[in-house]
Amino acid sequence: MPPEIHQIIRSPRKTIAIMINKEGQLIIKAPLKVPLDYLKEIIEKRRDWIEKKQAFAHSKLRVEKAYSNKDILVLFGEDFTINAIPDYEYAIRCTGHDINISQELLPEAKIYFPLLIKKLAKLKYSQRTKHWADLMGLSFNVVKISSANGRWGSCSTERNINLNWKLALAPVEILDYVIVHELAHIKEMNHSPKFWKIVEKYLPNYKQSLKWLRDNGHLMDI
Repeated sequence: MPPEIHQIIRSPRKTIAIMINKEGQLIIKAPLKVPLDYLKEIIEKRRDWIEKKQAFAHSKLRVEKAYSNKDILVLFGEDFTINAIPDYEYAIRCTGHDINISQELLPEAKIYFPLLIKKLAKLKYSQRTKHWADLMGLSFNVVKISSANGRWGSCSTERNINLNWKLALAPVEILDYVIVHELAHIKEMNHSPKFWKIVEKYLPNYKQSLKWLRDNGHLMDI
């Protein structure tokens, strides 16, 4: 499925222009008689560029977050309590569903929380990937944690599954969608109809997750 087109502006022009506005919306300027299917093919080929531009636009819209003692941070669909501890012997540590952080470092949560989340994500992502790989009858090499802007996951030719650490901030079904998406690439290294049939077989409502990511992905940050 190609990136969502938010607006098509047709005119007697001879060329096709692809633009990303400040809200991260995809705008296409096209000649009057160019078929929609052809436009979708064009933007599918420009997917990487479009997603990078959208991620940049969305980053400008983010509101800087501030955290306080006893705030709740939702990870993997579960509540984790932030405990700011004076003179804590560690910088940051997770015990059960408690995230303990040195009180002095809480103002720098944007630096320390991602470091912790990446460690937690390594185990969680590996477990969920194995779960889905077993269901799909596939094998993968290793799960790696990614920090790539504008890319939620990828699958290498060596069957390495790369998953963005920020998926920990999304509902679990969104994480599962990205995992199934990347595992499907083991069979189909493209976004052909055959590829989407594989995804749909295991996640019949995958389009809802895809839409959720497009609408909310820019909000997933610390």
